[in-house]
Amino acid sequence: MEVPILTGQQLAGWHSILGMCDGLIPMLDRGMLESDGTSIHEYALLYHLQSVTPEGLRMSDLAKSLLITSRTVNRRIDSLEDRGWVTRSNTDGGRFIVITEEGSRSFYRLADGHYRRVQDLVYGSIPPQDLEVTLRGFAAIAARVGRDPTKLE
Repeated sequence: MEVPILTGQQLAGWHSILGMCDGLIPMLDRGMLESDGTSIHEYALLYHLQSVTPEGLRMSDLAKSLLITSRTVNRRIDSLEDRGWVTRSNTDGGRFIVITEEGSRSFYRLADGHYRRVQDLVYGSIPPQDLEVTLRGFAAIAARVGRDPTKLE
């Protein structure tokens, strides 16, 4: 069986993707930590909680959607709970996390700074004439790997 080889252009593109993935999240994390004292991972938790029903999310579902362990979710939730941004509740259906009113306000404040950094780092790097094609490519890759490009799962 022959192993497919990437062309020079494909290899350069793959290295660009790896570099982008390797550098973008840490840069966004640093920016958020420096300006707001919140990690990008805590922000992701708030993002998920902000977009669900008032009953919140089960801890296990939150861990699954973020591709992290329940133990990691617990640590991050501890930090958010200490700030009054989330609460926990135990029900027959499991352990649920609910975003508080203060957490919701904080989420929107954090989102403003986060999206400004995304605008600068991502969209500020793409020439306007290339944006439409680039976004279609991002959406196609997300769909190919089973992620809905219209929402954070």
